[in-house]
Order: sequence, then structure tokens, then C-alpha cells
Amino acid sequence: MLRSKNSANLVRRFPSQSLQHEECSGIASHDYAWLGKFNQIYAHCAAAILAISAIELCPQVNSYFSTRFARLLGEMSFPLYLAHIPVLCSVGCGLLIESGSRALAIIGVIITSFVLAAVLAIANARWLRLLNAAASNAGSGAGTQ
Repeated sequence: MLRSKNSANLVRRFPSQSLQHEECSGIASHDYAWLGKFNQIYAHCAAAILAISAIELCPQVNSYFSTRFARLLGEMSFPLYLAHIPVLCSVGCGLLIESGSRALAIIGVIITSFVLAAVLAIANARWLRLLNAAASNAGSGAGTQ
């Protein structure tokens, strides 16, 4: 088994920073006690419905979410979602083990994730253009016969 010369140092340098569930409970979870029996899943669904309704029904909010930057974020969101975990597990862990620097690992993951997401977004745009062209050709050919 190949091991990095810095991996043993990494374990020695960060032993107390592995978070236990009790330590993390306030970081990512929310207090839903005020909901009573109303499940948090329903609360998230209701919040999503309200957000989508506000965007669709309120012209000011709709114009804010229709800007060029917002559309770019929308086009990048799914490719970024697809790319971030593999990049985190490969590039991020590799940089952390080799360098021992969390800052370098974080910067490497962010840059690599966005570059990979941009490549995936470009490939997706080309694929959609190809499908739309094929669909319009198939639709126009069917009406002429």
C-alpha cells in the first residue's frame, strides 16, 4: 500500500478535529420544536412552494432572479452539484494529505469544482442544442409528408 510521507503527520496534527455527532448537532441541523407534529420535510416543502410562488407572482422578485448572473448560477447549479463531491473526495483529500494545509485544499476544491462544472455546463448546452435541432428537424419533416 502506497502512503504519503505526510499522511502520518496529518493524523498527528488533526486528531482532535474529528467532530462527533453531538458537536455538529448545532451546525447543520435546525430547531424544529416550534413545529410540533408538523414534520420538517413539510416545512421545507412549504418554504420551497412559497419561494417559487414569490418568484413567479411578484414582478420585482422575478426580475431579480431573471438577471444574467442569476441565470448563470441556475445553469451552473446542477453541474456544480454533480462535480463537488468527487472533487472533494479526490482533489480536496489529496491536497490536504500532501500539503497538510486546509486552506490550500479548500481553494483547490472550489477552483476545480467550478472549472469542472463549467465544462459540464458547456457540454450540456451543446447537447441540448443538438437535441433541439434534431427535434425541430423531426417535427418539420413530419408535417411536410
